[in-house]
Amino acid sequence: MAGDVVSGESHRTLSWIWYAVAKEGNKDQKLQEALRVEWCKAYSRSRRWREELVLVEEEMRRTIAYGVSAEQRWLARAEARTVMLGTSEAMSAEAAEGVRAYALEQADREQRTCERLRADWAPIRARGAQYLAGMDISGQGEIVVQVDRDSMRWAEALAYERDEIENDMYQ
Repeated sequence: MAGDVVSGESHRTLSWIWYAVAKEGNKDQKLQEALRVEWCKAYSRSRRWREELVLVEEEMRRTIAYGVSAEQRWLARAEARTVMLGTSEAMSAEAAEGVRAYALEQADREQRTCERLRADWAPIRARGAQYLAGMDISGQGEIVVQVDRDSMRWAEALAYERDEIENDMYQ
């Protein structure tokens, strides 16, 4: 019976674990059942891992794509403003220069962030692509991503501030 194809799964062959048969009332039958349960759990974890990897890859791709579009929006803003906000009054040359400089600074920040993310995430994305392609990545070692301590402290400060605001709401 080994190697038979199950209805609805015409392109797959069941694992050997489903074809092994133990005698009735034997300890081997309980062992076989336990092995099958563990196999199902491992298979399920594997599928969830693969799904999670696809989601993380898509999140990384979208994060970089958003940064690129934000850079383009800032570049467009650098040239778009000709009137003062909230009025129809023309902007002075100094104000226009300041607005343009600010927009170009923001565009540069977005570009540098995207470049850093591409560089930091490149090994992770490459390893994920290998795994999704079915390659064995078990012996490739760890990937270490350097964390910018200033950014980490800033994120911690923002989280602390949010917690403080939330705590004040309940007092």
